[in-house]
Amino acid sequence: MSVTFGLTRNPALLAQYYQLREQCYRQELNLRDFSGAEESDDLKGHIFIASQNGHCLGGARIIAARDSLAAQKITSPITSPIGDLLLRAGTPCLWERLVISPEARNNQLHGQFCAHLINTSWALDFDAALLVSSRRNARLYRRCHSRWGVPFEIFRDLDVNPQGDFSALEHVLSVSYVRPIAALNTENRRGNEAGYPGQFLANALERADLAGGRLMAA
Repeated sequence: MSVTFGLTRNPALLAQYYQLREQCYRQELNLRDFSGAEESDDLKGHIFIASQNGHCLGGARIIAARDSLAAQKITSPITSPIGDLLLRAGTPCLWERLVISPEARNNQLHGQFCAHLINTSWALDFDAALLVSSRRNARLYRRCHSRWGVPFEIFRDLDVNPQGDFSALEHVLSVSYVRPIAALNTENRRGNEAGYPGQFLANALERADLAGGRLMAA
C-alpha cells in the first residue's frame, strides 16, 4: 500500500504524530520527561505527515523562521555567519520535531520523506530550511538531499546552544536550500504558476478538509 505525504489538519493523524515524537524522543534521545503534546509552534506552523491507511509513519513541523523562537536564537545576531547566509538564501523556515516510526524506517521511506518535505516547503514559498540535529542525522539528511540533487550544508563550526531538555544532546546546524524535485511529479507550483501560497493553498486546505484532513504535497 502506498504512503501518503503532505500537510494535515486531521486530529487523528496529529494525535498519532504527537504520540510518536514523544515515544521516540523519550526512548532514543533518553529525554524521559519530554512531552510530545501539541506546542504553540505546532499551531503557528504546518505539520507534515507520512501516513499509510490512516496510520502515521512519521512527521515534522515546518515553521517560518520569523515565527520560531528557536530559529530566532540560532540566527541572532543577524550579523553572524548564519544570519548572512539566510539573508542570501531568501525566506527561511525551520524543520523541527522530525520523527519516523522505527518500524517504518528504511532507505526508500527516508528518501521519499525527505523529498516530499522539501517539495512541501518549497510550495509554502520557503527558500531554505534550518535544521538542528545530531551529526549522524545531519549526514543522513545530506545523503537524502544528494539523492535528489538538492544542496545541503552542515555548519560544524557554528555553536548551537539548546535549552532545557535538549541541553545535554549533541547539536549541529544544517541548512537545506530547498528547490522543487520534478522527479516526484508534484502538482505543487509556487508563485504565479499556481497562486501559491494564496488561493491555491486555500483551495488545497479545503480539499484536505473534505478528504478527512490529508493535504497531499505530491
